[in-house]
Amino acid sequence: MGGKLLKRKSASEVIVRVIAFTIMLVHCLGILYVFLYGFNASLKANGRVFVADPNSFAKELNFANYVRAFKEMRVNDNSYFQMVFNSVWYSVGGTLFSLAVAACSTYVVARFKNKFTRLIFNICIFVMIFPVVGAGPATYRLYVKLGITQTPFILLSGLNNLCHLMMYAFFSSLSWTYAEAAYIDGANDFQVFFKIMLPMALPSISVLFVSGVIGAWNDYTTPMLYLNKSFPTLASGIYVYERKIQYIANQPVYFAGVCLAMVPPLVLFAFMQNTIMTKVYFGGLKG
Repeated sequence: MGGKLLKRKSASEVIVRVIAFTIMLVHCLGILYVFLYGFNASLKANGRVFVADPNSFAKELNFANYVRAFKEMRVNDNSYFQMVFNSVWYSVGGTLFSLAVAACSTYVVARFKNKFTRLIFNICIFVMIFPVVGAGPATYRLYVKLGITQTPFILLSGLNNLCHLMMYAFFSSLSWTYAEAAYIDGANDFQVFFKIMLPMALPSISVLFVSGVIGAWNDYTTPMLYLNKSFPTLASGIYVYERKIQYIANQPVYFAGVCLAMVPPLVLFAFMQNTIMTKVYFGGLKG
């Protein structure tokens, strides 16, 4: 009887795994099809992307479209290279600022638990309840009044509540034995944070950094609202160019620009995938 139950359970597990594998395979193939479609379209001749069968392979490999993408894709007198530079400082700078604020603030809230810190934490949770669309007009008016639109100071608005929650959960789960030992040795609060707790949080920070950079790199709505006139990023610039090619039929150059824009996040993920997948925390004392 026990053997039959074990065999039946094993068979059900196999069925569940087969179904899960099939769903993931279909999902991956769908994403791969989108990538291959864009790459194939970038190699076609001008005006031939949507002619006849859009899924047909390019007969002539026009790699010159990638060179033309650097020359022709301009938004508000910003070249492709300038848009790449804008994307770099927007994604990296905004993510670093958000993580720095999140690490400092959540450490204080998690370490010094009192009525004030609980109030700050509850306010952070309460703010996350409001939908982005509902708060959008008020947010836009606030940024305009502060004068940070169309300037790099827009990075000050890049605080991510999700980073605060994850960093708070991490600092709350850490053993404070390390800090107590440091206090006994004469360390102050700043030394404990920067020399002990912050290094222990680096695995979590690195994962949040990679995901934050990729998310900001692909974000086009925020730069469209606050930066596109002076500092268009690659994502927002490609979107503007896509609206333009409705009248200037140069789809291959557009697809070439999209393929080039995918390279940095793919390279970043390739180098950091082990950190993202493992996300191992080492902590705790024996004794």
